[in-house]
Amino acid sequence: MKEIAMWNEIKIQDGSYGFHDHENIWRTVIDVDAVLKDWTPYGIASFGSFYIMEFRNGNSVASWFLDESMTRRGGSIGELPQDFRRLVLADIFDHVRKFVDTVLFSCTADGDDCAFSYLNSLTRFEIISAVFDRQATKTKTVDVSSSSKQDFGFLPDALNIDLQSAIAKSAGGPIIFQDPFNGLEVKIKHSIVMDDFRTFLRVETASNGVAYVCASDHYFRTIGIYDYKTNILYCKDANDCRVGGAHFSNVFHDLAIHAALYHSELRHYLKSHDTRIAGMLRPPPSHHIGHQLWNELTGLQTLVDNITTNELPYVLVPQAHMGTEIYGPTEDLFHQFSGKVIRLDEADLSKEIYLRNLIVVRITSRFVSERLRTKVSTHAICNTAIDVKTKLCNFRSQKKQIILLGLRVENRTITNLKDFCIELVSMVADFARDSVIVLDGHNVRETSLGLLPFASTGEIAGKQSPIEYEKDIADAMKAAAIEKSVDFISLVGEPVSHSLYWSINSDIIVSIWGAGLAKYRWVANRPCLVLTSKWNLLNRRDLDLYSSNVYMESPAPLTYIREDYATDCPEAEQLVPVPFTDQNSLGYVNFEIDMNGLKLQLFEMLDSVNSA
Repeated sequence: MKEIAMWNEIKIQDGSYGFHDHENIWRTVIDVDAVLKDWTPYGIASFGSFYIMEFRNGNSVASWFLDESMTRRGGSIGELPQDFRRLVLADIFDHVRKFVDTVLFSCTADGDDCAFSYLNSLTRFEIISAVFDRQATKTKTVDVSSSSKQDFGFLPDALNIDLQSAIAKSAGGPIIFQDPFNGLEVKIKHSIVMDDFRTFLRVETASNGVAYVCASDHYFRTIGIYDYKTNILYCKDANDCRVGGAHFSNVFHDLAIHAALYHSELRHYLKSHDTRIAGMLRPPPSHHIGHQLWNELTGLQTLVDNITTNELPYVLVPQAHMGTEIYGPTEDLFHQFSGKVIRLDEADLSKEIYLRNLIVVRITSRFVSERLRTKVSTHAICNTAIDVKTKLCNFRSQKKQIILLGLRVENRTITNLKDFCIELVSMVADFARDSVIVLDGHNVRETSLGLLPFASTGEIAGKQSPIEYEKDIADAMKAAAIEKSVDFISLVGEPVSHSLYWSINSDIIVSIWGAGLAKYRWVANRPCLVLTSKWNLLNRRDLDLYSSNVYMESPAPLTYIREDYATDCPEAEQLVPVPFTDQNSLGYVNFEIDMNGLKLQLFEMLDSVNSA
């Protein structure tokens, strides 16, 4: 008969470390002198056919795996002999399953009666990773709209609840939701944050134990509802099944690993009823100059516009020391959040969330209002250096036009981009000599490590750092401008506030289609000539992202390069390559621009601006 799994405190007796087992019999493990200096065994978990003894050295921890005769067989799962490893994984399976079930999928949310819970978090993590094969526990997705024969009860209703509206109505407290299995009102009091893009909102149902609302996307929303008993993620349609398959492919495994790492914090957090909502901004390297404005700041603006200051939730800013807040401190943009911003530096995000009793969500929207635009532009103007403002005043006193060129260098850009930029300098010199060319590209953020550039998606796979390539272009343009006696300013490597300042004060902007248009359109809202590929002009579904009143209030005129002036070059080399795996990836191909055609369109726009 196997011994019951137990946790026992390690003690010293007759010069040896040992413990009293469940029958109160002393079991010697190892001589005191045989243990490495500064390491102390403090407890041992017995699982019948083997033991795991825990050691501590200050903040460091370690484990020993021992067989029935108390012989050390290894310090980790990976070190164990194959036969002993199989025995350990087989005999510990039920204990691990009980631990995960108790912590995450029961309303008691404890797990302390499991000997497994006393092991250090890294050992728990390693064991769970080995016990639960990712393929074996893979989550099945079910589209509740696909079958008229199956009755999904209240699941479709719960899936159709607008999460952002529910958050806004919560007044900073628990989120009012609907029990997906009986239709009654329930309160979501806890969240489990996997990363800055995926969150599980815990629903304690009346009849089905614990379910999880799986939320994600740039517009933070319900992707599906996870039923632990069936290991099924129910989604409202085929598209959400696709998104769920990408982001929530193995819910049980993800949650089990999380329980292994954060059990000591979770056991207190999940019992707490005094929780409060905090809307999280995505930190570096995930934060994005477009999405932070279009989704996160618009979300905060929507709350400010629609609920009272007392009802506003907290705002959580992870890695604040690394420049998470792209457009300025949250309370500088929204004074209503004064005293409600929680900034975390190098702290463990999940641990801090649980210790602070936060229900972490992402507060998002998809519409840039005049009100938000004014807040961001005013902050940028106020934070622009005096010498920059003086330079603009001097240009204006000379009646010079400001023409800003917005770069994109990674992919979905112009082939031989440096040559294009040099030729553009000559074009302006020949036809609009009383102009100032301002080059904009990657900006920098203030961090505890100094000024760092904003990262581009996938740039680690690039042939050169995007900002270094942009600096090469800036040097070449500056040399051409000196030769042609044209004023030239480079904003590459400058703060976001300077980029916004020159954008706001430009007469016309020529930009390659991409995230830089967030600055030029959603904030500055200046007339733009946008350059992109023919494929994008004909096929891109969100081409009007920076020009439609669906996405922004009172958009200024925007003109696209004409189709016959753009030639796609699928074989052209990319700085940050994107593999062409499907038709949509053709949107990333580089392209050529007919310079004579560009000249016609550019000076048509200049004439229009001058006439206005």
